[in-house]
Amino acid sequence: MAKAKKKSKADKDLYRRLRDSGVRKKVARQISQALPDADDPWVKQAKRAADQLGAAASEIGDLVTGGPQKRSKAAKKAAKTRKENKAKKKKAGKKSGKKRK
Repeated sequence: MAKAKKKSKADKDLYRRLRDSGVRKKVARQISQALPDADDPWVKQAKRAADQLGAAASEIGDLVTGGPQKRSKAAKKAAKTRKENKAKKKKAGKKSGKKRK
């Protein structure tokens, strides 16, 4: 039978914080067990889980605030405004050119 890994107080606190923030038990356990020993294969899983949680959090934030969609919309509006201003300048230049002849 495999020996159970001894958990320090910091690991239990981390596990409790992760569970309170809504992380699943299995993932929280893997992360809290992986942190003390850097050579442990669990570390890669913990890092991967952290990356996935971060990505999920940023996606949720973008959905709530309008994120990339909002930026894309602003960029399209800016391009349209630049195009309109260019057309106005061109028209004004043609107008002034007619007056000089």
